[in-house]
Amino acid sequence: MNTNRVDSILRNVVKLTSELKESLPDGFEGSYLTIPEYWDKQFLIEDSLETYEKIKDLLLQEKWGEKFSEKFIDAVIRKAIANTKKYGIEEAKQQFIEECSKVESYSTEMTVYIPLGGIQIDHQVNQPISLGNIELLHVSEQVLEDIQRQGNAITRTTTHSKEDIDSFIQEDNKTLSENFLHKVCAIHYIIAEPEKALEVANKETQKALNLLRYTIPAVCDRSGLEVRIDVDSLVPSNTQNTIVLSPKFFGKQWKRSREEYRISPDVMEILEDLGVFKLSELLQKSYVDLNEFEKVLLRGIYWFGTSQTHMDVENEFLNLTICLEVFFTPHSGDPISSTIAESTALWIGRDLEERKRIKDRIKKLYSKRSKVSHGGSNAIDEQSVVDLRVIARRVVTKMIERRSEFEKKKDVSSWLEDQKLS
Repeated sequence: MNTNRVDSILRNVVKLTSELKESLPDGFEGSYLTIPEYWDKQFLIEDSLETYEKIKDLLLQEKWGEKFSEKFIDAVIRKAIANTKKYGIEEAKQQFIEECSKVESYSTEMTVYIPLGGIQIDHQVNQPISLGNIELLHVSEQVLEDIQRQGNAITRTTTHSKEDIDSFIQEDNKTLSENFLHKVCAIHYIIAEPEKALEVANKETQKALNLLRYTIPAVCDRSGLEVRIDVDSLVPSNTQNTIVLSPKFFGKQWKRSREEYRISPDVMEILEDLGVFKLSELLQKSYVDLNEFEKVLLRGIYWFGTSQTHMDVENEFLNLTICLEVFFTPHSGDPISSTIAESTALWIGRDLEERKRIKDRIKKLYSKRSKVSHGGSNAIDEQSVVDLRVIARRVVTKMIERRSEFEKKKDVSSWLEDQKLS
């Protein structure tokens, strides 16, 4: 960090330090000399919050946010405030420069494993599957042993007694086996401190999973069963246990309620045909390097993917309508239902008759949207959701197929306008 930026940050730290409240908030013991252990934004007067945020912005401009979490950056600011309060500006500046040097030279690569639920990979698929910035991998016994070996080696370097270390290792190995063995993990590699690594890994995992969720209607025969792919802790059990009870009746049922998304060689071909691996390349780009249409495409896939995570038909329905709106909402003041219906029909209809049917169906489905938005009871039936799901997936698929033809969203609007006049 250059000298001018360091001086600017420290000037704001000094200003902020002088504006600390005179007394500690209730529940805190000690004095300001205990900062940063007991420091909190409660110590700031209202106007100084703006100064605090300015310091954070200056650090983020140095790209600290790429490797470090907000919690870490907050800790650096707290430490600078503490050192200024305890030792004065010169000592605080020296320690802050040393902290900056550590941050800017940070180069430790983290590997984050996030166990997933509702998904399996067949043994015939023996290579990790790359989706965006993550890999999907079945955690075999060998993979788990490698993780345990690395973890155990680190535990043995601690200063605990041999008995404690053996106990920790035994407990760690048991927990890893219970939570990771024979599950599919999303794996993300990143140079970042641990908390930031986990934060980014979770975001990248959801982006990649949205690509798979978009393919659920094509890959899975749902036949009354729900399909849900998510972080393992967020996916309910595949078996629904129920009891029906009255004074004269007792019934119990163990019913399979969920279907797993299983990736086989055949499914890999479907993913290829649906353009999933081409979309995966977009996720690897920096957001600023995407053109406007690519951003719209990923946003539409986000809403389609999110629609597949809901357990109720109303929220799935709303997410699917938003998916269509992402692509077809006009800049003009045309009624949205008629415009969305006509645009959808022109985009995926193969002939005049099919376009008429699609337009009519979308208008009828949209007539239910406001009822759903305002909490109408039983406003949506299962068939309406199935129809909208099929239509929305066809729209997304064609957007993927034709993505090289468009740079901006208005290019799609221009194409649709040409179709009306042809």
